[in-house]
This record gives sequence, C-alpha cells and structure tokens, in this order.
Amino acid sequence: MTSGQSPDQTYDNDDYGLRKRLLRPRTLISFLIGAGIVVLAITRLDLDWNDIYSQLRNAHVGFILLAFLANYGSIFIRSLRWTNLLDSADVRPDPGYQMPGVRGMAAIYMVSWYFNCLLPAKLGDAYRGYLLKSRSRTPFSTAFGTVVAERLADVVALALLLVVSGFVVFGTRVPDSLENWLLFAAAMGIGLIVAFFLAFRYRTVLRRFVPERAMTHYLRLEQGALMSYRKVPSLVSLTSVIWLLEGARMYLIGLAIGAGLGIPEAVFIALLASLLTAVPATPAGLGFVEIGIVGAAVVMGFSDGVAASLAVLDRFVAYWSVLVIGTGVFLLTRWRWRGRQIESSTGLHSSN
Repeated sequence: MTSGQSPDQTYDNDDYGLRKRLLRPRTLISFLIGAGIVVLAITRLDLDWNDIYSQLRNAHVGFILLAFLANYGSIFIRSLRWTNLLDSADVRPDPGYQMPGVRGMAAIYMVSWYFNCLLPAKLGDAYRGYLLKSRSRTPFSTAFGTVVAERLADVVALALLLVVSGFVVFGTRVPDSLENWLLFAAAMGIGLIVAFFLAFRYRTVLRRFVPERAMTHYLRLEQGALMSYRKVPSLVSLTSVIWLLEGARMYLIGLAIGAGLGIPEAVFIALLASLLTAVPATPAGLGFVEIGIVGAAVVMGFSDGVAASLAVLDRFVAYWSVLVIGTGVFLLTRWRWRGRQIESSTGLHSSN
C-alpha cells in the first residue's frame, strides 16, 4: 500500500482496469461478433428446432452433473498446477504475508477464468497474476511469467493430443475442413517449443535488448517463465489430467443426449473447442467454438441437430455456467478479501 492510500483505495485499484475494460466498445463489439457468428451459422444449417429442444429437454441429468464435475474439476486441477509452477519458480510473498491456501488459489483461478469468459484475448490471465500480487505481495512479473509457462504447456499438450486424436478418429484421411486446424495446432506447438528453447539458450543475449528501466521486471518475467519447468513430472501429470477431464466433459455431454459419441471423437472435439477459445476476437472464442463443435461433429457423421445439441449443452456447462458461478465467486471473494485487506493495514495477514 502506498503512502496516503486507504485499504479501500488499494482494493478499488485491484480491479486492474477491468471495469473500464468490460465497458470498452471493443469488449461489447467482441460479444456482438460472437453472437453474429452464431446467428450466421444457424441460418446456414437446416436445423429442426423441435428435435433439438426435445434432445435438450430429455437429456440425462446425471450425465450433465458429471459433465459439470469434470469441467470444474479441471479448473481446480489447473489451480493446483499453477501453485506448483509458482513454487518451482520460487515466487514468494513479501515478509509478513502468506501465499493463498488451496481454496484461495482455486478462488483466484476461478475469478480469472470468469474474466476470460467476459473479456477477449484471455485478459483474465493477467488479472490472475495481479490478484496474487494484491493478496500476497508477490512480484507481478514473476507470477505472470508462470502464467506464460502454463499456457506454453497447455498449447503443446493440446497440439500433441489434438493431432493424435485426429489421426485416431480419421486415420490418414483427415477432412480438408479440419486438416488446416491440425496443421495450425502442430505448427503452433512446435513453434512454441522452439521459441522456448531459443529464449532459454540465448537468454543472456536477449537481455541486451531490454531497456535498463525495464530490466528488473524482465528478469522476474524470465524467472517465472523459465524456472517453472523444474518439476516436469508433476507438470506433465497435472496437464494430462486436465485434458482428460476436458475430453470427459464432452463425452459425458454426448452420453447425456444419447449422441453415440465415442471417446476419441469426444476428445478431438473438446480439444478443437479449447483451441478455438484462444481466438482473440471474442471472449473465450464465443461463436468460433460453437461453430467448431458443430462443424467437427457434422464431419464425423452426426446430424446437424445432434451437433447443435452438443454445442449448446457443452457451452452451457463450460461457458455460460462460468459466467453465473464466476459472478458469485468474484463477489464473494471480493467481499472477503476486502475485509482481510483492511485487517492487513493493522499488520494481520491471511493465507486465503
């Protein structure tokens, strides 16, 4: 807390500009773009809305609940993985402060996931680093470096699994409409591995191009990004569990509507959907993900109605529910952390 600031002022600054970002024309336009893509796709598909409504109405509630469990379980595992990366990179709080506990880290991750669903270009990831900084007085640059390392691990794993599952589903006859996405995923994964290797190998050379005034922040970012991989076995294990849960969610959605979706097909569609969430034009790939799910399912031989039902139900579980639950988590943690921040002004610091 800087001199002259009250705890309330410090907390209000914790928004990291999110209030303004949410109301920016770019953010509103991104939602409109996503909605427009969905509407355009609907007009081009021959959909039987009565059939879709019947499938959704008669969906098996038990499988839907399990899909919710898989989705939020993956978010929880992601928070554990990030905790592991922070520890590997030696991200430590200021004296007198503590790192958040399991619940605190899960709450921070959930809030960042929530803002990723509200803002384009996954800006919630940067907010995650800022939340940790405001709660535990950890260096933002180092924490954000671990986020970069986390995203690298995710993209590489996603690219590998997407290509493998694509060949399992289609063999050597990958449809043209999906072949470009597989090539893009493979190129992105290989490119990031090469970029990481070069950044590590020539890190001392890269430092020469950093302005002196930014050197401290750059070194912290470098520390977070490069030192996060000191515990590779646990990183690989947790990342594998995360993507298995992503595939399990889609498989359970297929079971819920009786689509007859096999495990390899479910994994491929889920991975493709996750890849499309990275499209920066809309929040969490809104519009692009729905079209990707429908397109992949149709290419696999499912009817337009079944494909649309898969997209609607999966996005309800993985996107729209996050906006609802995330709002509650954000407000709750905001209220709790605000009280604890006021306590911290008297020298009392909490770990959650």
